[in-house]
Amino acid sequence: MFAPAAAAVLDTLAECKDRSLPQPKAPPNGSLDEEKTSLRIRSFMPSSSHAKPKVLLHIFSNGGMNSVTHLLHGLRSRMDEPLVLRGMIFDSCPGKGTSYWQTFNAILLAFPKNIVWRFLAALAVHCCLIFFAVYIACGNESPAAFWQRTPLEENRPARGAFYLFSKEDRMIEWTDVEQHAEEARRKGWRVKEVLFEGSGHCAHLTMDRGRYIEAVNSVWESD
Repeated sequence: MFAPAAAAVLDTLAECKDRSLPQPKAPPNGSLDEEKTSLRIRSFMPSSSHAKPKVLLHIFSNGGMNSVTHLLHGLRSRMDEPLVLRGMIFDSCPGKGTSYWQTFNAILLAFPKNIVWRFLAALAVHCCLIFFAVYIACGNESPAAFWQRTPLEENRPARGAFYLFSKEDRMIEWTDVEQHAEEARRKGWRVKEVLFEGSGHCAHLTMDRGRYIEAVNSVWESD
């Protein structure tokens, strides 16, 4: 799918198991797993300003926005300069999370479908959403707003920011995606929006595999 030079970092912050990298000591301001992830990503950084970046961020849904926000802030504390990217792909994201029930249903998807689990998870999600509603009402920035701005601010403008989305997505409003794309343009990113027809949330690959792979490859191969 990609050129031979491409490499995928699939580990989460808690799942870094690469034994080929130096095994660091846990830093005072972070966990050992975070430091391993930082080393893994820094190993793909270009050796000079003329070298092509080898890191492509592929972000899925608002959950992915949350994960990449933690990743970027963790890297910032360990790197002297912003992360240099080949590009970013936003798949079915970002959403503003302004709809209570839309956010509730999106979070609930991550839990098992067992009736007992669903009931307990629903109670927990309601409590969390109510807490954040009060938190935001007190004048604080919403988590969704924080996720939206972080990828654009913590990275240097790269070769491309691609947005893969559809109007049939019941979890993320397509207008939210378009607004974020426009904000990326204002910040200097080269933006392309790919609108799929008939595909649901994070299901664009299954709906139109050829078009999806073409979009991903175009980010990687762009100059």
